[in-house]
Amino acid sequence: MLAVKRSSNTNQGVSIFNLTMEDWKNARSVVGPSITRSVTVEIPKVTWEDIGGLKELKKKLQQAVEWPIKHFAAFSRLGISPVHGILLHGPPGCSKTTLAEAAAHAAQASFFSLSGAELYSMYVGEGEALLRNTFQRARLAAPTIIFFDEADVVAAKRGGDSSGNITK
Repeated sequence: MLAVKRSSNTNQGVSIFNLTMEDWKNARSVVGPSITRSVTVEIPKVTWEDIGGLKELKKKLQQAVEWPIKHFAAFSRLGISPVHGILLHGPPGCSKTTLAEAAAHAAQASFFSLSGAELYSMYVGEGEALLRNTFQRARLAAPTIIFFDEADVVAAKRGGDSSGNITK
């Protein structure tokens, strides 16, 4: 539209205009891909400085999450394949979610959080649909971190009887 407005050449009702690379770059910055319009990209506001202590764990998360995203070209050049998943485990309240959000913020990656309880539904296929839609939205908003919280809800304890007691 900028090229049309800029042009004043009209020949028998037909407008003639020159489209430049600058016009293309300007249009791309304004419009964006239509497929991603329905996906909201949310980057958490939590930073590494918001987390007290855990210095060694933060360093490992930076190396595993932040570096492969920020320095993708270097990883490719060196032939290093980045990790595709990380398991954070610990008791409730030990900052697993906060650490994942800080990693997403540092890498400028979108963040999707799913609770294990959300995956259960009384309707067949509803949990699977939620999982499928989450991964579809994550692909559109890449780079993305998908955080599965309360994963222990999904799988029952192994080696126990029906009363929940562990058998040998």
